[in-house]
Amino acid sequence: MSSDGDMAGAFNGSGATQSNGSFAASTAHRDVASSISANGNRKAGVVTNGSSNGEKRSAPHPLTYFGHNREEVTRILIQALTDMGYQAAADSVGQESGYSLENPTVAAFRSAVLAGSWAEAEDLLNGATVPDEEGEGGNGLVLAAGSDKDIMRFWLRQQKFLELLERGETSRALTILRMDLTPLYQDPAKLRLLSSLLMCKRISPSVMLPENRLAVLLQHVKQSQIDTCLYHTAASSPSLYSDHLCDRRNFPSEVALELGDFGGEIWSVRFSHDGTRLAACGSREHVKIWDTQTFSVVSVLTIEPADDRGKGICDISWSPDDSMIMVCSFDKHARLWDPNTSTLIKDFKRFDEPDLCGSPDGRLLVVVDDLQHIHVYDAITRELEYDLELKARPTSVSISQDSRHLLVNKKDGEAQLIDLTTRNSIQKFLGHTGGDFLIRAAFGGASESFVMSGSEDGNILIWHKNIGAAVERLPGHQPRCNAVVWNPTDPCMLASCGDDGRIKMPRGKRCALYANPKIPNLNFHKHRRPRWRFQSYKKGQGFQHYDQRDRRNQQAIIRGQEVRKGREGILVA
Repeated sequence: MSSDGDMAGAFNGSGATQSNGSFAASTAHRDVASSISANGNRKAGVVTNGSSNGEKRSAPHPLTYFGHNREEVTRILIQALTDMGYQAAADSVGQESGYSLENPTVAAFRSAVLAGSWAEAEDLLNGATVPDEEGEGGNGLVLAAGSDKDIMRFWLRQQKFLELLERGETSRALTILRMDLTPLYQDPAKLRLLSSLLMCKRISPSVMLPENRLAVLLQHVKQSQIDTCLYHTAASSPSLYSDHLCDRRNFPSEVALELGDFGGEIWSVRFSHDGTRLAACGSREHVKIWDTQTFSVVSVLTIEPADDRGKGICDISWSPDDSMIMVCSFDKHARLWDPNTSTLIKDFKRFDEPDLCGSPDGRLLVVVDDLQHIHVYDAITRELEYDLELKARPTSVSISQDSRHLLVNKKDGEAQLIDLTTRNSIQKFLGHTGGDFLIRAAFGGASESFVMSGSEDGNILIWHKNIGAAVERLPGHQPRCNAVVWNPTDPCMLASCGDDGRIKMPRGKRCALYANPKIPNLNFHKHRRPRWRFQSYKKGQGFQHYDQRDRRNQQAIIRGQEVRKGREGILVA
């Protein structure tokens, strides 16, 4: 916070406005401690570290604020006001409340670390106290419980050693510290930053608040409400003004549209990462790609299998920028295509894995075998990290967008959520039917709040990821629903596929209907007040549709004509 005199507009030993926990290169000296105010700087009359000063108030405030410690709330508010640039308001709150963010010793220690004044920093560290240590006194610098002063001294001396070595003062460096060196090409300012961050983790939060504490707490509140929202479909962040609850009518639960011109069984569907295209593959030797606004076919990738025994395409995957698509066939070839030009880029032979996936952060590659094992590899070194053994053969694997969780669908009709760090199963999803065929499960929905899967009995299952409860069981495909995916940019759009050769698109009851196409190759379903329902399209005859108002079959020859939506249903122009 701003201090008096020549230090106005600067704090924490920095030439730019930052709150505690935010570090920058600094040239502050030990006299900074005398000009500390709310965030590492001290206003006149405010002499304690987060406790009220000696000034007696005529009408003291209660010690709690709706059950929360008043001192903690006030100090977090001072930090937040400073982070947002409201310096005068932060100073005013500090003066009126009698609370400050840091005492002079804490601010001086921070400034010494940032400025590279290692001798001063070590002197202040020597006078610090630890809560679990016996004895009283100390200079006001309180370390976190369990902190080891010797380790912190080692960090200080190591940093001093590195900087001396960087300046070419080899003899002094070797005298101070003899140890294995870290790479010397790093920026010394960044090394000081790392040292500062490490130190702050060792200082008690009662004297030095963690960085952006209020923002972190508010994010926890929002995430908690998202995690408990049973039908979360809001793409935007929840408001702080009211409790968050999504309307179930927005949840995709009724089929609003069908694509039926694939020409064979469909085994996998995938949305592009930008949500503008939908690709499907299956028993035929081609991949079809639709535009998700008009649902017209924009590309067809025709595969020539290496042998007759390898007919069919088992899976597809979009590149992160959607400029390429990988096509894996039963002829044990993986082919990389340009979906925009329908051009084959490269053919990878001898691809023979039942299923695999990579983490979005590029660190891990997960592969399943034909038995009951999952193999996790380092994607950079290609070395095996570890194996996981299951009680049933896995049929598909998928990794969450935050690269923390692995979703495994199994032959026994159980899906598992596995923490990739602890390697423990943290959630199970039941209710669908497994079998000998490959049934895919995936993450999806707003904030990836849900897990969904196809089923051998033809149903679509959707579970809440955190609580494991099945929130929807939708009729899907007969005899089998092979996969379900969620549009990554539209929380109200699902796509499922099955052995019936159709792609079904569930939609929320209150969500807008899909855009009408100019090419009549699909079926529309109207739910709220159904009047028309298109059944099929035959060459030369157009749609056969059913009028529920007068219960008469009618023919609509609509070659080249556009379909438009009327007030009460889908009408023919």
